[in-house]
Amino acid sequence: MINKLIEIVSKEGGISVGVAARTLGVSEVTARRYLNELAAHTTLPLKRVRGGILLDKSKKSLEYMFELKLSMNSKEKIRIAKRAAEFVEDGDSLMVDSGTTAYYFAKFLMGKSGLKVITVDVKVAEELAKNPDIETHIVGGIVRPGYFSIGGDIAAEMVKRFHVDKVFLTADAVDVDIGITNFSTFETHVKESMISQGRRVFLMADHTKIGKVGFVRVAPIEVVNVFITSNGIDVDTASKIRKKGIDLIIV
Repeated sequence: MINKLIEIVSKEGGISVGVAARTLGVSEVTARRYLNELAAHTTLPLKRVRGGILLDKSKKSLEYMFELKLSMNSKEKIRIAKRAAEFVEDGDSLMVDSGTTAYYFAKFLMGKSGLKVITVDVKVAEELAKNPDIETHIVGGIVRPGYFSIGGDIAAEMVKRFHVDKVFLTADAVDVDIGITNFSTFETHVKESMISQGRRVFLMADHTKIGKVGFVRVAPIEVVNVFITSNGIDVDTASKIRKKGIDLIIV
């Protein structure tokens, strides 16, 4: 079982207690014990974090699973999500991207009324469905295990059937010159479709993602109308973003 965990961690960059338990068919208590053993005895550069274990290496293309991302920069993501939700008015139609910041954003839509929301994330849809005043549409396609995002050609085409007031986008990396990028090709076409279907595009990404470049380009940064990020962004970078006509909000 330890070898199976090593295989997953080496490939995915980490694993949560919940995913480990489901993968191995054991209780979370047992899974947590296996992760502790893995961290103590393997030669891999691992570190235990709340809810799981991470491969501790500076690799630009490393992308962590949903449950581990929840514990990473959570305070910043929550501030960003809360500020983004302030742009949503009752009766709006929205598209909401995948990821943990989008998940927090969905939580802050509680209390809004008359919304029509299309999302490409199972966790986001689950959160939205708790609000009886939100009409939630989840896009069909392939669900990415451990990440809960929905991708594939079917998903990209389905997104194009909707036209919305506002798109709330997320990203793995944002560079002023290269643009919005992702570490995986899985969601790329879906994100491209989302950008084309909204009157205004809001980008939600914490400052640790700025200045980095992922494996695949999604779009130039100029497609964004409002960019909401966290404290820590470089002053010069912030100035360059604003010069492109983007409303940059730092929370």
